[in-house]
Amino acid sequence: MPQSKSPQTLILVESPAKAKSIQSYLGDAFLVQATGGHIMDIPSTGLSVNVSKGFAIKKEVLPRKYKQVQLLKKSIHKFNKIIVATDPDREGEAIAFDILELGGESRKQWIRCGFQEITPNAVKEKIAKPDSFQELTLQAQETRRILDRLFGYLISPELWKRIQGGTSAGRVQSVILRWICEREQEIRNFKPDKYLDLHAFEERLQSGDGSPIFQDGGFKWIRKKDIFTPGEVFWKELEKQSIKPIKTIKGKNNNKEFYDWKNQFIVLSSKETASKQYPPPPFKTSSLQEFASIALGWNPKKTMRVAQTLYEGVNLEGGKPMGLITYPRTDSTRLSPSAVTKAFAIIEEKFGKKYIGKNPGSAKIKSGKQKIQDAHEAIRPTIIDTHPEKITNYLNADESKLYSLIHQRFFASLTSAREGTKSEVILDGLGEQWKKEAFQETFPGFTVWYSKKEKSSAKLEYKEGEIISIETISMEWKETEPPSRYTQGSLVKKMESKGVGRPSTYAPSIEVLSERKYIIWDKKFCIPTTLGEDVNSFLVGGFGDLIEDDFTKKMEEDLDRIEEGDLTKLGVLSPFYETLQAKIKQAHFVKKDTAICPTCAKGVVRKKTDKKGKIILYCSRFPECEYGEYA
Repeated sequence: MPQSKSPQTLILVESPAKAKSIQSYLGDAFLVQATGGHIMDIPSTGLSVNVSKGFAIKKEVLPRKYKQVQLLKKSIHKFNKIIVATDPDREGEAIAFDILELGGESRKQWIRCGFQEITPNAVKEKIAKPDSFQELTLQAQETRRILDRLFGYLISPELWKRIQGGTSAGRVQSVILRWICEREQEIRNFKPDKYLDLHAFEERLQSGDGSPIFQDGGFKWIRKKDIFTPGEVFWKELEKQSIKPIKTIKGKNNNKEFYDWKNQFIVLSSKETASKQYPPPPFKTSSLQEFASIALGWNPKKTMRVAQTLYEGVNLEGGKPMGLITYPRTDSTRLSPSAVTKAFAIIEEKFGKKYIGKNPGSAKIKSGKQKIQDAHEAIRPTIIDTHPEKITNYLNADESKLYSLIHQRFFASLTSAREGTKSEVILDGLGEQWKKEAFQETFPGFTVWYSKKEKSSAKLEYKEGEIISIETISMEWKETEPPSRYTQGSLVKKMESKGVGRPSTYAPSIEVLSERKYIIWDKKFCIPTTLGEDVNSFLVGGFGDLIEDDFTKKMEEDLDRIEEGDLTKLGVLSPFYETLQAKIKQAHFVKKDTAICPTCAKGVVRKKTDKKGKIILYCSRFPECEYGEYA
């Protein structure tokens, strides 16, 4: 039997799953090993940043990685050609340079490859045309790391003095905490207004014992801003005819009443417009996390964990590992030309040429918008010509759900727009105006990929000046509602829209607030704890400027400029450090509420919010002291 050749090239990646996939593609000529993620970091004790020497840092091997690093050093020593294939982002670049440092001054051939997808062709093509080590990307990553260290290590001791020991501050998560606390305060301060919801129907009430039956929602009363009930004409006519409700439907909070109220309304306007509904772009990190939160009820951490598994490789038929999606940490909607060409061919074969859409990543970005890091593609399937049903048996339930969403969104984004006719009719009657809208679909477009979609209705056939007979009017008293608490998905959406954080930091920034017990989750909604509100009050009072949206966005943009070579590490860190030091010396801090418990006179009064948004006062010595009441 022929003996297998010894491997000539060492490839280093982060995870064992990724290593397994790549090893299966390349055979015995390569040895693929995993680092297990980061192997070095700034020491956890003290500031560990030499401010006087240009904010220099000296990394050390993570204690939990000592054994792994020794194994890596032995492997590096054995090979002359080493490919560093860590992830193609700032964190991956930092790991790549840490690996270089392990190699010391040895004269070896070091090659950098960042795989956008883990498939046989993509891996082999990248090895044939490798990348290069990006010093500027490393500088951007280290600058972020130092910014976070300066913010956390210099502010946290002040928190210990004024709030409690063990508390800490984070540069990005403190902005998110501020949003959450401000939203909670909005909810507490909100005072609801009652208003009438009115609908006019051309049909008489037909229901028997069940709910009223109408062909559609009727004509809705056009309620102007800060107007809560219709005008004098409406109420005089109701009083004049002594009209009483003929049916009442009891709701959870309000009753809906139906009146047999004959009236003649006139058509003020009736117009039709051609309408197009364009497909959403393919997923990027933020939109994937948002959609998975809504469609699957997942938090961002779970979404990214499952996505990372799909990227690194799943065993398909015959135990052959294959990466099923492109790199999942991206803020680009760009798609590779080859992927678009393959998708267009499948769309045409399946539905016809008219269904071929446009490449969503080909449009130019409008000026003034947040910078898009376009080094990566959007998140898409790597095996474009394979339907999810054909590989479902090789995936677990979570992997199958997420892969199906990504596959569906990719093809929908490349399918043509949904077309139809939008009708709008406005009536005048009882001194008020009433509106009805409808959409009649003429071409389904991208919605062919979805089983659930907006229903098509008949076109509205009305003429201006026409008299319409109204037979029934419904009335329901409602209340204006406070702003909704944040969900994980809406927090990610806001982080992206405000330029706070980057794709790789969305999930961890939210997660750390839960870990520090600054927030809790009521089902899917986020509520600040008393500790969280105390910390936020302290930070806003002393460092408000540093946790403003615009300031944090500018810091992210500065990191991008470092990576592009337009700004230096020192040019970002020096002014930030000077501002931070001045804030610590001069800032006014908001003090905690130190009201003494009226029951035991030993504890202090704390606040928390119940599930209905009401504030509860309780003793800090609970459960020893049972004091508690609503504020």
